[in-house]
Amino acid sequence: MFKNLNFIFNSKVFNYQDSKIVRLPRNVVYNTIADVPNYHRFLPWCKESEWVSDVHSINDSKKKIARNAILTVHFALIRESYVSKVILEPEKAVQAIAADSILFERLDTNWEMTCKEDVTLINFSICYKFNNPFYQHLSTSFNSIIANTMLRHFIEECHSRHKLLSTYPFMMNMEM
Repeated sequence: MFKNLNFIFNSKVFNYQDSKIVRLPRNVVYNTIADVPNYHRFLPWCKESEWVSDVHSINDSKKKIARNAILTVHFALIRESYVSKVILEPEKAVQAIAADSILFERLDTNWEMTCKEDVTLINFSICYKFNNPFYQHLSTSFNSIIANTMLRHFIEECHSRHKLLSTYPFMMNMEM
């Protein structure tokens, strides 16, 4: 139904990339990004977040594991839930791909972490396209704001967790 309206609305895939250097240990950055069940606590548009499958290995690599999560987002007029396949490569990378989504035609989020001396380089990229051309059109005004805000909130959460771990080092091995 909405596909016929694509000629009226912007139907391009939105791509955003950014890199940040943070004075944080790589494990704090990785653990924050991999902590999907707590996204709703620190990401402004995420209202619910939980794992819906057990961990399983990925065939092509013994180092990578995958899980499915369900996320509910609420932004402007949009309130939708979708399943995301999350691929985790401990201490190195996190990739989230919308797997079962009425909301997104495409959603691919990538995080890569590289440790350099006492800092961590975070490479972040996101590309998405809504199935609903009206949502896609709505988002064009906010694309960079959405991506920047998401990245900023992740980094702020990393700093909060690092401060907590520095204050209470016995929590280092506890799940947050």
